[in-house]
Amino acid sequence: MKTAIILLLCLILCTACNSDGMSNVANATEQQPRGAVSATATKNYTITYRAINGELAAFIDIDPPLRNLSLSEINERVKNNDAAALYELSRRLTSPSEPPATDSKRALELLVKAANLNDPDAQNELGLAHAYGQLGFNKDPKQAVEWFQKAADQGHMEAQYNLAGFYKEGLGTAVNKVKAVELLQKSARQGSPLAKYELGMCYRWGEGIGEDKEKALDLFFKAAESGSARADFQIGNMYEFGDNGAVDKKMAYKYYKIAAERGYPKAQTYLALTYASGEGISQNIQKAIEWYQKAAEAKDPEGQFNLGMLYYQGSGVNKDDSKAFKWINEAAQQNLATAQSQLATMYIRGEGVARNYHMAYQYALKAAQQGRNLGIYYVGQFYENGIEVKQDNLLAYAHYQIALKTNKESSQENRQNSLNKLKSHMTSAQISQAEAKIPELMREYGLD
Repeated sequence: MKTAIILLLCLILCTACNSDGMSNVANATEQQPRGAVSATATKNYTITYRAINGELAAFIDIDPPLRNLSLSEINERVKNNDAAALYELSRRLTSPSEPPATDSKRALELLVKAANLNDPDAQNELGLAHAYGQLGFNKDPKQAVEWFQKAADQGHMEAQYNLAGFYKEGLGTAVNKVKAVELLQKSARQGSPLAKYELGMCYRWGEGIGEDKEKALDLFFKAAESGSARADFQIGNMYEFGDNGAVDKKMAYKYYKIAAERGYPKAQTYLALTYASGEGISQNIQKAIEWYQKAAEAKDPEGQFNLGMLYYQGSGVNKDDSKAFKWINEAAQQNLATAQSQLATMYIRGEGVARNYHMAYQYALKAAQQGRNLGIYYVGQFYENGIEVKQDNLLAYAHYQIALKTNKESSQENRQNSLNKLKSHMTSAQISQAEAKIPELMREYGLD
């Protein structure tokens, strides 16, 4: 059993927005030396990322305070109901590399007992169990909040961070971003690199506290010094877009590379983009492919999509529609809208996969529901032609108009031609009816 921190706070992983499709990255490690959490702390930590129940989590694995005691010493303390010893024995009973033999049932009993005796490590662990539905518990955000709160009230660094995530997202409690920031500040003061990172995100985007790019950058540097690859990535991202004053592509490349080499998949994708564009570094398509491959294998959806598109276009590699479909499909399964609309294209054309209009419509609709312009245009075509849906010129017209109004992706010619052709078969009354459908569809697709 490891003391761990769940990552529930939003990451800034797209170019100019504060949203992120957190990718399911298994076993990607920050790879920094183990070091003291703070000047006064006695615990050591290592940051790792792991996928749990399909969710990406960042963990701080901390050396328990009684780890160096012998088993006999621990058992002696357990007899006296020493809460810390109860927690330590519980931990050892779930560790196959340490004596005694694993016993998950007794481990849970000891963990609960330690938590009820007010051991903050045990309380934080129970919070995690309820958060993720582990150790035989169902997912219960309210219970998770209660246990995190008990540990946080005792100044437990990890619990403060965990609880902040629940307040920010409104899990098991009402949304309270100001409270989330207060908890992050407490955790950061104790040295938590994850809290420093998330606090930096709050300052960068003004969530729960006033926007302050300078403070954000300072916090990212502090988190990076503790080995946070995500912080290195954010530093690079701020340099790329001039959040700290001036755009500096060379510095962006430097920090993307540091984060990528530390194993952070999103940074690997951005480093590949940098090599592909030649911004801040000499253009190198082969290096771009190499880093896209690493990001894709680590399940970063943008890395998967971009690698798939290289195979689709035959850019720097031999054109291979089967490989293109494989990677674009994997990105689409992670709900990346650009991948979903491209997958619709491939199903319509039968590229890398057998032609399948049913699947094409499903992915076009998924992309449209995320506001993806090409997906909206495709849905209009399905309505116009009555494929997979009941033929409906009004809905086709509304979709074409939305596609025209919101298109920033490609030429307007196809969309305009489709609309003009359809209008020639419609009466003015029908056009008025179709126009009336547009506001509702805009809201449905998140474009209002």
